[in-house]
This record gives sequence, structure tokens and C-alpha cells, in this order.
Amino acid sequence: MYAQLDPQITQYNSVKSVFNPAAIGLENVVDINLLHRSQWVGLEGAPSTQAFSVNSPLEVLGGGIGLTFQNDMAGAMGTSNLMLAYNYGIRVGNGTLYIGASAGLYQLRLSGGDLITPQGNYEGSSIQHNDNILPQGNVSGIAPDFHLGTFYTSRRFFGGISATHISGLDINLHNEFDGQNFSLSRNYYALAGGNIEINNILIQPSVLFKSDLVKSQADFNLLVNFNGNFWTGLTYRGYDDSSFDALAVIAGLSLSRNLNLTYSFDYPLSDVARETIGSHEVGLNYRINLRAGDGDGKIIYNPRFL
Repeated sequence: MYAQLDPQITQYNSVKSVFNPAAIGLENVVDINLLHRSQWVGLEGAPSTQAFSVNSPLEVLGGGIGLTFQNDMAGAMGTSNLMLAYNYGIRVGNGTLYIGASAGLYQLRLSGGDLITPQGNYEGSSIQHNDNILPQGNVSGIAPDFHLGTFYTSRRFFGGISATHISGLDINLHNEFDGQNFSLSRNYYALAGGNIEINNILIQPSVLFKSDLVKSQADFNLLVNFNGNFWTGLTYRGYDDSSFDALAVIAGLSLSRNLNLTYSFDYPLSDVARETIGSHEVGLNYRINLRAGDGDGKIIYNPRFL
């Protein structure tokens, strides 16, 4: 049995998050994102995550469409996720409510050769775990995956809720011991934040809460955007003695009219700080205007959680 919160692609990117099907196509641009995260650098088998997403408004259907791919490796276990998403926008008050869904495939991989058991025999090239559950070699399994979400945005407020793995994932890894089932629980997310405009400066406080109904975590964020050309901020992760995790520093720069670069560094606050110097995350965002003569428009950035 295996259940966890999704990998922590956190910190800073646009609201067109790869994990929120309701937050795609919010602006009149094709939006392309690339991201790499190296978590807990220096720790053997530390997680490493890569993500790609592309999304666009789809006016003929009154919403947006997006494609996302994520790959994650942590120790002997790896996962990949490919999702196609669609949302529909409805004017509500002074803002817009987006309702979205995504469907795709989730693959889980386990490298048996990287596992070690106390009772195992690993002399020479031999791999004998002496465990009827663990595989000797590489095994994998795949299952359909579904996400749902809603997102509301206005000039002063943004927020949303979403759920991943809503059908529950039960993945069978076929091996010489008749397979091993891995179950991934549903993950739930809630985001709320505000926009405070002071001249050409946009200040965005926000809170991101995530839970699988067994364990929970929260990010408290403060982001400052200077005229869309430079942005910086802080994220504090944790809300009690058992969840204090990290303090993250975020910085980003507009390299050109359409290209943005973002970097974040997590300094660990938990006991894992004894084994790591921290986590690094870098992201590139490229925007293609769909209408000739359109300006860049207002860019609204929020924390993101792979």
C-alpha cells in the first residue's frame, strides 16, 4: 500500500498550474512552461522532478485546453503523469469562475536492484532480497488518472479548490512474485489569495493548503511583482510542530516580452537539514500572444504544488 501527497513542485509559477485543470487558458496567450526541481540536494536518492505544460484559451468552447507531463524520481521509485485538461469559464460577479477536469495516465516504476533489505544477499552481482514482495529487477505499472478543479479570479481576489487521483489509483507492478499493488490516495488542494496594487507594484499574499486526509501541509506565501519585469517573494511551509518544513526564497525576471525565468531555493527547517543543503527549482515560461496588437497584459503569479 502506498499513499502520499503529490511531489512538491511548489513556489512560483503562473496560475496555469500543471496540477489545476481549472486554471488553464486564463489569458489570451498560448502558455508554455518548463520546470526542474532538485529536492534535498546532497541526500542520497533525493527526489528530482521535471514538468512540462502547454495551455491555451479555447474560445469556441468558452474555456481553455491544456496538456501536461510530469516525471518524478525519488530513490528506487519513479512516477510519470500525462494529462489532458479542459475548463469552462463563467462570469460571476466581478470575476470569472473556471470549472475544469483532466484525464490521462499515471505510471509508477520501481527499481528492485536499488533496494536493500537486512536479510538480503548482495555479494558480487547477485541480488537476493529474500523478500517475497520486493522485485529483483525493474517493474512498472500504469493506470488511468483523473483530476477536478475550480478556480475563481478577479482583480482583488483569486482562489480555488482541486482534487487529484479522484478515482483512486490502484497500480499493479507485475513481477516474479505475482505482482505488488500500490495505491495512491486522493489529494486535495485549496488556494486563496489577494491582489494589492500600489502604483506599478502588485503584492500577492496567499495560502495553499494540501491534504490526503491522512496528513496535511500548508504554504504561506508573499509575492511582490514589480511592473511585470521582476518579482520576488517568500514561502513558509508548515503550520505546527509536526509540519514545519522549509522557508523558500523566490525570484524571477522577464527576459523578453514573452520569456520569463524563475528560480527558488528552499532552506529546510526540519531534521532533514542535517543531510541536505536545500532544494533548487528553476522554471521557464514562454507566452505566445494569440491576437495581433495585444499587449502583455497583467500577469498574475501564484505558488504551485507538483
